Amino acid sequence: MKQFPIVIFFLILACGFNCKAQDTLTNIEVKSYITDKCFFSFAPMVINNEATLDSLVSRSGCGSHPFESVDFTNYSLIGVAVWGVDCLSRLDFKITKDDKKKMYHYVVDIYEGGCRAGSNFYDRWLMLPKVDPSYTINIERYIIKQSDPLWKRKYDNLPVLGK
Repeated sequence: MKQFPIVIFFLILACGFNCKAQDTLTNIEVKSYITDKCFFSFAPMVINNEATLDSLVSRSGCGSHPFESVDFTNYSLIGVAVWGVDCLSRLDFKITKDDKKKMYHYVVDIYEGGCRAGSNFYDRWLMLPKVDPSYTINIERYIIKQSDPLWKRKYDNLPVLGK
């Protein structure tokens, strides 16, 4: 009976090293996306309603927007500035939601294309399930060089930036 507290102690100690807190990251499925040059902004833009979208269009001077019909009761648009490193750059992106940190984490991988000409700036707009306005958006952009093994596996399957 005297060994019972010792056994409990070691069980608690073992759980402290092996039991993990539940992961708070959720992969967010992107319903669709577009790449546009008219609404460029370095700061991420979240559009949760038609009035905000109309305001953005009127301020941009573009006259109209290329977005498909958006059901703003269930979806939001997130716009993030992206740019290539050359004229054949390609993009891959992933977005996760961290409920513990109240944050969306947006990672953009920019794959160099091997062209010597410069690149343009674009907005990449994602339509995804309704964004909680109390959450922040964290953006990370990475350039993937042709010498990187990841480039060899993914480049041919990605759309050219701006297409």
